[in-house]
Amino acid sequence: MLKDITLDLKDEYRSYARGMTLSGYSFSNIFMSRDCTHYKYMRVDGNGIAIVCLPPGKKPMCLFPMGAENVKRAVEEVRKELGEVDIVYLTYCMKQTLKRYYGEQIQFSSTMDNADYVYDVPALIDLQGKQYHGKRNFINRFENRYDYDYVALDADNISLIEPLVEKWFEEHPGYESPMFNEKTAISELMKNFDALDLSGAAIRVEGEIVAFTIGEQLTDDMAHIIIEKGDTRYPGVYPLINRDFLKNRWSGMKLVNREEDMGLEGLRKAKQSYHPAFMNVVYSGQFV
Repeated sequence: MLKDITLDLKDEYRSYARGMTLSGYSFSNIFMSRDCTHYKYMRVDGNGIAIVCLPPGKKPMCLFPMGAENVKRAVEEVRKELGEVDIVYLTYCMKQTLKRYYGEQIQFSSTMDNADYVYDVPALIDLQGKQYHGKRNFINRFENRYDYDYVALDADNISLIEPLVEKWFEEHPGYESPMFNEKTAISELMKNFDALDLSGAAIRVEGEIVAFTIGEQLTDDMAHIIIEKGDTRYPGVYPLINRDFLKNRWSGMKLVNREEDMGLEGLRKAKQSYHPAFMNVVYSGQFV
């Protein structure tokens, strides 16, 4: 039986997904987009949890079941409930598990559009070497031009970012996709900031918030940047908030996951310019 995703599921789901480095399995990501991405969940193999996506007019999709002792039994329960379904956001190990169970009954594909960019935290804090020369220059110019404050965000002051959220989406019409409404997702993060165990930061210039970011701890040694927005009238504000958020909040982490580029060329160039340590390649499985 399909059920709505609520905060009551958070602790149990996270206990099953502990150590998962793919951003698609972040409960915060799933919760914030549960409505616009049409997420539900169902119990499988006893107490296991399968997150399913039910886009109108399209084939259902399912994430790899979490907390299931018998993966094949869990997948078969999903197939019985939904009929034809693709299994998506698979790691290589998940893909191999399904291949072992289903052999030629399932085919796999992958695209770099959905691969997470994972970076070395000390490298993005220090920005040393020729490869980061441009980032250092942008930050130096920003620091020389503006008298700014770094603001740690919490549930009490998260509303400070509302004017920039409104401004950013007014300036980027058509940015939303049929499967993801980022403005709605940001609103969900703001309303449930403490409940989702989030952290955030903003850059303030002359009383105005010109950039903000929201993240979380994904694993014991990996931070996860969920949202990052800036006012491009302030050149250098993006590399600045990226560096300062890591330095002030995540310096104890080894790695940071900054999610995928969704196949957007501009976003891909920006993410590549920070020189990822590696990519979290993801696969999709289609039954034949």
